[in-house]
Order: sequence, then C-alpha cells, then structure tokens
Amino acid sequence: MPCQEADWKNHLLDCKPKDQITTADLLYKAIIRSEGSPMQSLDVQTRDDYGFDRAGMFKEFYLLDMYLTVLHPDRMAVKPRVFHKWMTQGTIGQEIISCYERYIGDEERERWYSWLLDNHHQVFNRNVSTPKVAFDTAWKAVLEIGWRYSGRTDAPPAESQFHEFCRSLSWSNRKIECLEFCGVILALLGPSPRERFWVPLGMCVGALEDQSRICHLYRDLLDNCTFQEFVLAYETSGLVALFQAYGFGPELYPKCFAEVLSASPNNVPSAWYLKQWMVGESSSKRAFYDYGFANCRNIDEYCALEDTYARYFRWDGADPQACMSHSCKIRFMSMSMLRW
Repeated sequence: MPCQEADWKNHLLDCKPKDQITTADLLYKAIIRSEGSPMQSLDVQTRDDYGFDRAGMFKEFYLLDMYLTVLHPDRMAVKPRVFHKWMTQGTIGQEIISCYERYIGDEERERWYSWLLDNHHQVFNRNVSTPKVAFDTAWKAVLEIGWRYSGRTDAPPAESQFHEFCRSLSWSNRKIECLEFCGVILALLGPSPRERFWVPLGMCVGALEDQSRICHLYRDLLDNCTFQEFVLAYETSGLVALFQAYGFGPELYPKCFAEVLSASPNNVPSAWYLKQWMVGESSSKRAFYDYGFANCRNIDEYCALEDTYARYFRWDGADPQACMSHSCKIRFMSMSMLRW
C-alpha cells in the first residue's frame, strides 16, 4: 500500500480496521500525533484505561510527560500493542518502571518518575474509583480554609452558592480569586493551570519545580500578612512590594515571577495566557487574537497552529517571553503549516 511505504507508523493507525484499534493506539495518536492539546484528544475509555481520572488533582500532566517518554519513537519507543497488553494484564505500572530504569541508566530521572513510584498502584488500579468525589471534597476544604483565612467566623456557604454569596457581600471577582488561591496554597495543594488565577498570581512561570518553590513562597507570605493586605496588593499590582515588605526579596523569585506580578492582574502579557491555554486547556480571548488563531481560515489551520504551540510549551526550555516578538509569531505561523 502506498501509505504503508511512505509512512508505516501512521499507516498502522490510519489504515487499521476500527474494531482492531485499541485505547493504546488512541493514546499514542493523542500524544505523538495530536492535532491540538493532547488532553482534548482523549476519549473517556482511554482516560480510564490509562489512569488520567485516577491521577488525582492536577497530576494529569505527569502522565502526559510519562507517556510521551514511553511511547515516542525517538525515546523508549514502546509499541502501542505492547502497551495495551501491559494494561490488560494489570502490569503497566511495574513494566514502565522496569523499562524506564533500563532505558535511563545512570542519567537523571525525569520529574514524573518519583511521582509514579509513589502512585502507580492507585493510578493503574482500575478498581479504584475516579477522584471526582475526592476532588469535590478537596475543593470544599479549599473554600473553607480560604473562608477562615479571610477573617470570616461564620460557616461558609455551600460550594454551589459560594460565588453568589460572596458577590452579595460586594466582593469583587478579584477578591474571590484571592480567597480561592489562598485556600489552595494553605491546603498545601498546587494550583492547576486550569484555574483563572494561575497566570495573574505568577504560577505560570517556570517548570514544575519553580511552581513548588512559588507555593512555598506564598505560604510563607500568607503566614505573615492578612487577607485584606493580600487582596489590596493583588488588585493594585503590589504583590512584589508586599513580598518585600515581609522580607521575601527578589533573590527568592523564579525567573519572570516579579515581572508577571508587577503587571498583574490586568496587564500580564498574553503570551502567559497562551502558555495556560496550551498546558491547561484554558483558552484565552487575548491569546486567540494575539497569536494568530483569528487568522486561521479553517479548522485544519487552527488545529495545526494550536498543535505547534502545544508542542513548543511541552518543551522544558519553552519561554513565553520569546513568543512576544513579531518574528517569533511569524515563525510559529509558518511552522504550523508543517507536520512536526
């Protein structure tokens, strides 16, 4: 067959009878050949088979990094049929760990690996229920912790009525964001890229280790300042000054942290929202117009451009600031017309 001779890897997926396509094939297609954000390409059964719904709060991207390492033809190159066999036999966690140890040798382990060692029994146990209830319980605790930190002594409203009740107190949307963010930080959780405060509160800068560092920095600040001080600083672009007032100087900040906070909450460059879109699937109107999506003539061009940005932001060295230059935008537009 011509397609088999031209591109046998794609042929295996594109020409395989539908009743022979496994969820491992679909996972491979979503991660290696995605026409957009991988998470949007995963169907319900694939998410269940490969642990995404059991990974817990905000840990899905560890799985994406892991599967990219395991399945990519230029890395561990585990074939989808082998991966499917591991999944059906219930040995996928142990097999990944064993193969990765042989593959990596004496090199430094990737960030997802230590998480996998601690969590593979839960993530790949299909008898474990998905964490929807756990998520709801955790978010309820987040709101309660934020409510107490804000100085309220009455019981917090039910989650379904929380925003409406806060607005009845004449709270601004920014103040509600602060309560939710402070609750997440004080509950010792990591803010998800899907949350609206992920960019304006500086969680968007750097890699995972930088985000952990930022969480510790915020916890130290919240142990010292009041909620009212925090809200005022946030609403007036004064968070850097608030950090410094309590002895947390620039030497503690990751790269770009101060720049984002100084522009927050209203003037953060849209490149950071582009990053949030690509890693957290939270689309941004500003990034839509600033980074070429409005110029796409059809869905194929749109998906190609989104795929180009998504692949860029999966790279550890991705720099949103570099995306701001006109020449870089033009390069991304031209690259989107190519298959990577």
